[in-house]
Amino acid sequence: MSFTSYSFVIFTAGIIFIFGVLFVRKVHKNTHDRREMRKILLKRIETLPLPKLLQALGISFTDYFYKESVDSIDKSISNCEKCSSTESCTEKLKFPELNPGDIEFCPSQQYLKKLSRENRIKG
Repeated sequence: MSFTSYSFVIFTAGIIFIFGVLFVRKVHKNTHDRREMRKILLKRIETLPLPKLLQALGISFTDYFYKESVDSIDKSISNCEKCSSTESCTEKLKFPELNPGDIEFCPSQQYLKKLSRENRIKG
């Protein structure tokens, strides 16, 4: 093996190593940012009726909060914060079980419908 071949292999390995380190750092930063965003969303959701609505629809809060994308959770929370149908929501939440058709007034229905108990049963 000549010196040029050896140098080329070492240089290529160094470049691959640097890109690998940069990739791992970027993934770590993205994961940390998503974790911080979930903490913020958790504080926002505490005062809303959304957790009770999830329970009535048969959606596990933990599964919803940690398996759904941060963007869809944020959109659902924003919809709930801006909702003008709070009286309808309070009335519906008196029932222990709901189907997506029961919450037609809810702006987050489209996000919650696919995760509901009714949708899982239908298959």
